Order: sequence, then C-alpha cells, then structure tokens
Amino acid sequence: MPARSYRFVQVDVFTDRVFGGNPLAVFLDARGLDDALMQRIAREMNLSETVFLFPPLRSDCAAALRIFTPAREVPFAGHPTVGTAWVLAAHGMAPKGASGFVLEERIGPVPVELEGDATHSDFIWMTHQDAVFDPALANRDAVARALGLSEADLWPGAPVQPGSTGSKFLFVPLRDRPTVDRATLDVRALLDAMGPRPHLGVFVFAPDRDPAAGRVYSRMFAPHTSGIPEDPATGSASGPLGAYLVLNGLVRTAARSESSASRGRGWAARASSTFGSRWTARRSRRSASVEAWCPCSKGICGSHVLPRGGKRRRRSRRGQMRGGARRLQARRSLSTLSLQPRAPQAASS
Repeated sequence: MPARSYRFVQVDVFTDRVFGGNPLAVFLDARGLDDALMQRIAREMNLSETVFLFPPLRSDCAAALRIFTPAREVPFAGHPTVGTAWVLAAHGMAPKGASGFVLEERIGPVPVELEGDATHSDFIWMTHQDAVFDPALANRDAVARALGLSEADLWPGAPVQPGSTGSKFLFVPLRDRPTVDRATLDVRALLDAMGPRPHLGVFVFAPDRDPAAGRVYSRMFAPHTSGIPEDPATGSASGPLGAYLVLNGLVRTAARSESSASRGRGWAARASSTFGSRWTARRSRRSASVEAWCPCSKGICGSHVLPRGGKRRRRSRRGQMRGGARRLQARRSLSTLSLQPRAPQAASS
C-alpha cells in the first residue's frame, strides 16, 4: 500500500498575538482516515482539538467537521469551529465571496459569519444552539473541595450546575479572580462529588462584582474527559456561560470573558471575546437561546503568515469588537503528514 499524505494547517484562535490563544490543527481533506487513525493523529498533535475535514452530507453546509481531543471525539467545540471557518475562507474552500456559511458538526449545522476581508477575516462569529442547564448540584462543598477550595470560595447564591449548547460542562462560580487562579482539580474527588452523573469538564469562573462591568475570568479543566489538563480558551463552554450569567443576574446584556492557562508550555495563553447582547431566558430559567451572536465565538485566525520563504510577513487589521477596536494577530502554517505503511516482518523460525 503506498504512503498517504494529508495536508494540515495550524492556526491560533482567540488571540491578538502570535503563539497565543488556543492552537488548532485542521486537516484539509481527511478522506481515507478512519476513526482510530484520526484519534491517534490527534493524540500525536497533542492540542486541545484537531479537526478533520470531509465533504458535507448536508447540501447547505460548506464542510463536515470531525473534532478530536487527545482522548476522544467531541460532537461540537468552539475554537475548532472558529478556526476551521478561517482556514476554509483563507484556503478558498468556503463559498466564494460569502460573508457567512454553515459547518456540519456532529450536533448538526453550525452557522458562522465573517467580518472584513472574506479570505482573512478580522472577526469570525458563530451561533450556538440554545443553552440548556441540568438541575444544580446540592453538594457544593464537595465540588469546592475537589478544586482545592472551600464552600466559602464559591459565589454566594449562584448554582453549581451542568450546562450545554452542544458540549456539556460543569459550571462552578467562584468569588474572585485569585480564587480562580488557586483552583486545582482533584479528579478522583470530583468524580466522587458527581456520583453517577456523566463525567464533565469543569469550567470555573469569577464574574465581576459589578454586573454592569460585563467581565468574567475563567479556566477549564478536562483531564478526565478529553485528555486536556487545562484548556487555554473554551468556546463551547463560554456559550452556555453567557446564558448562565444572564439567567442568574451576574451580568447585564453583554460581557467579556477572559481565560488564562499555561498548559505547561512555557507561555501563558490569554483570550478574550465579547458576549452577544440578545439572550432570551425561557420561563423555566433552565435554558436560554441566542438571538444574535454567541459568547466566545469571535475568534481570530489569520495575520502573521509564515510563507514558504521563511521570513515572516506581518498582516495587521483593525476589527470592531463591542466596546472598542483592537488589532488582531495570529499565525498559520501549512504542513503535510505522510503515513508510510510498515513493511511486513519476516516470520521468525
């Protein structure tokens, strides 16, 4: 069997600088790869997620995404959606001249919108499904202790509860930023606290004391579910986070979510995004729907291109975020993975 080669792109998402944010690998044409091999490749990449692109089954979608963490496939994820949208547009794989298109993921179609140059977007917006929340956990102290904290470190009156817009997380509100930074996950203690419930990534966050400030500081741990000790920025968790904040009166109309994580790579990844301003809370107060744009879905992939010649060419643009303008920078690189079949071993005598 001949060797097979697969082109892939690596981009940085949710960042305003090179080598920041949350890195992502996107395989441009994964036809011929089976599930086991995609999982092995994702484990070798060792990024929070790796995307494999296939022709869509739905006629209204530009591409079908298979998204793998180092440990498992996930049906939906935020920064892979944003990063893949940029890659498709930058490589001429999106509908020509379109300012928006739809991606096919395991949860169904996910719409994205591009701002600025269609081939090197300033901003990319995505739309989450409705946010839905499970009942709150009663054993708040046990959850806090699983994070190396006490019940006094939790935000008073805010529930500890699972929520999802396609990928479920356990949301744990903490009293301030230093407490978020002190959190350390004890997986065994967390599983004991969760009991028979499904294993969930843990999203800890601290809202600003002033709801009008619209700021939230967060971290996400998922070593027990996805092989990710800590994720630099988690778009699929920030979607339901926005609904949680509005439903519990912790922000007004809009908010900015900032996450920070070192991930053991010698650099601190920080990301920020703006929550959309139109959330509708349902009467049950256990779900919310997004009418305009979803939290943490405005990401940046593009600028700081590394061309074949080796010298870096700077591309900088200005894009309008809610509340101000900022320079957007990121990087990309195009590589090829070659899969060489093993030669058959001679039978031992």
